[in-house]
Amino acid sequence: MDKPAWILVDAEKRAAKHPEALKIPSELLRSEVKPGSLVKLIFEIPNVRGERMWVQVTASKGKGKTKVLTGTVINVAVTPEMPGLGEEITFRPNNIIAIWNG
Repeated sequence: MDKPAWILVDAEKRAAKHPEALKIPSELLRSEVKPGSLVKLIFEIPNVRGERMWVQVTASKGKGKTKVLTGTVINVAVTPEMPGLGEEITFRPNNIIAIWNG
């Protein structure tokens, strides 16, 4: 399988670098995300562009910062190289920029 053109942004580092532009949920809230939760992640093609997309969490393994989450993209990307609707994504709590509490 080919490596995707995109990467997931580390939201903690991005928020620390640009606190006025990116406010993320607390570390505790991000670590408590579980299957069924909706989270927003930033997908980025280095030196090209980024997109913020919603992902529905389908699985969770581990605890805290080392927790590994799996989810499904639930919106359509503008950029074709980004993950598509329904694509499965693996990520960590540090990638989460928002949690939807419907």
